[in-house]
Amino acid sequence: KVYTRSRATRGEDSANVLLVHRLPTSTLSEHISEMFLAYTAIKPKKVPDIVFSGSFGKCNVEFTSRGHAELAYATLNGEEREDKGGKKQKRVSLKGGGYVCVRKMKKN
Repeated sequence: KVYTRSRATRGEDSANVLLVHRLPTSTLSEHISEMFLAYTAIKPKKVPDIVFSGSFGKCNVEFTSRGHAELAYATLNGEEREDKGGKKQKRVSLKGGGYVCVRKMKKN
């Protein structure tokens, strides 16, 4: 018997997700949720545990819809640039100094 998995395209899977990276080691998931609420007034649906490698971490922040993710990204203050892969990201300043990068998970 052959089992098939239903597959959505990567774009559909990631349309409601923003990658937050370059997170300091002292950052907690709650801090990310609070950052989005404070800077955008949009509460993420899910902020998973942060994965650290060296002195920085990253996590994929999920929103309730693509529209919420797009609005949260658009509302964030920060200079928008393209990363090496051509995906748009913003550098967002933190209250205590430094910055994090928030990236769209798909090219627009």
